[in-house]
Amino acid sequence: MNNGISESQLPNEFDKDESRILIVADKYQTGFDQPRLHTMYVDKKLSGVKAVQTLSRLNRIYPGKEDTFILDFVNEPDDIKTSFLPFYRVTVLDNDIEPNEIYTMERSIYDKQVINKDDVCIFTDTFYKDKHSKTDISIMNNCVDNSVNRMVDFTREETIEFKNLIRKFINLYMLIIQVAPIIDTELHRLNIYFLIKKIEVEALEV
Repeated sequence: MNNGISESQLPNEFDKDESRILIVADKYQTGFDQPRLHTMYVDKKLSGVKAVQTLSRLNRIYPGKEDTFILDFVNEPDDIKTSFLPFYRVTVLDNDIEPNEIYTMERSIYDKQVINKDDVCIFTDTFYKDKHSKTDISIMNNCVDNSVNRMVDFTREETIEFKNLIRKFINLYMLIIQVAPIIDTELHRLNIYFLIKKIEVEALEV
């Protein structure tokens, strides 16, 4: 089925528009970072770190990619949840999700006066272009740098607190859109704003 393509060539080959399906067995569970991956069909038992590594292949952001889909023929939802629990720092919510909590977090983020809504709008409008020029990339980086620069006087503790707040917002937003109908462009824009990737915290001294 690979038409003579070697295994080492597969990652690059799969990046082509005409190559949209990849069938694997015990491969690419780690180290295969293809942001265009959207859908996964699972027909083998997964548990522990292998479940996390395998399913997380879809957890990459790509322009125009607003969701992902997994169809699992084998594993029980509770077993997958158990596999992911050790890797989460926030509370896992079940049927008692309160969608309005996401708006409380949104207000808390903006109240820090670090993120400017104009920067978020410019960033996301540029992000969703079909193709990115060097100028586009520079514009997006500049938007995020504006926010980072507003944190120059933050203490280490304040930086950690703010980064954790962003992380909780993203986790809750992604959880809510899986179980509840919520259409809010402002929330979505904030969710894809990549500030959290540029807020670096010094490693704890041993």
